[in-house]
Formats: sequence, C-alpha cells, structure tokens
Amino acid sequence: MIRIKTEFGKADVSLLPMFQELTSALQDHAQVEELYVYPVFQQSEITRDSAAKALEDHRKMKVLLDELAGMSRVDYRWVQKFNEFYETAERHMHMEEEELFGQSGDVLTEQETDELETKVEAAKKDISGHARPPAGEVPRPS
Repeated sequence: MIRIKTEFGKADVSLLPMFQELTSALQDHAQVEELYVYPVFQQSEITRDSAAKALEDHRKMKVLLDELAGMSRVDYRWVQKFNEFYETAERHMHMEEEELFGQSGDVLTEQETDELETKVEAAKKDISGHARPPAGEVPRPS
C-alpha cells in the first residue's frame, strides 16, 4: 500500500501491476480470516463486537477495491479513494492487533490457538487458486 502511495504521480510508473498485486493479496488474506479466524472470535462474548467490526471493515475494503479497479489511475479521485482505502486498512489492522488478537488468550486455549494457526497456514496455501466472493460477501467454507 505504501509503495502505491509513494509511486503515484510519477510519470514512468504504472500503478496497475502494484494495485493488482495488492488487491489479490488482500483478498486472499481477507478470505482466510473470514473463513477461519473471525468465526472463532464471533463465538466469544469478549470479541464478538470486534469480529463484527472486522467483517464490516473487510466488506468496506472490498467495495473500495472494486471501485478503485473501475477508475482511471490518472483521475485525482482515484488518489482520494485510495487514501480512504489506505486509512480503512490501517485502522482495521490496528483494531485487529489490539482488540482481536490482543484478546486471543482470553478466548482460545494454547492448543486452540495452535490449531487455528495450522488451519490458517493451510488455507493460505490453498486459497490463492480458488475464486473469490464478490465485494461485500463473506466466503463460505467449501
């Protein structure tokens, strides 16, 4: 994300490959979290609201990415929209670290944490070859 922000406006730089790489990586990351991580945190009273906020952030970021993909990169509004996306992503990452993962010890046992990490790592390897859900939709396990 930072690379796109610093490269924008340079005449000899095409943002498209960087944007496509960012979009693909974030969609894969979000899909894994939505399938495996957030459902665990939704089951606990302690983290239920934070998990709901995280899902809403994902929905918003997917919509913003779709909107950005449909805009010209030379349009000044693209920069404004990208900045909105960037701020949403930064806030989301901070919230995840503080509210969700920071409270995981109150929600999961050590064994459950290890099992979740194993599932997430396996899903990351597997997910890149599958179709992504449309913007605003949460993926379902196959």
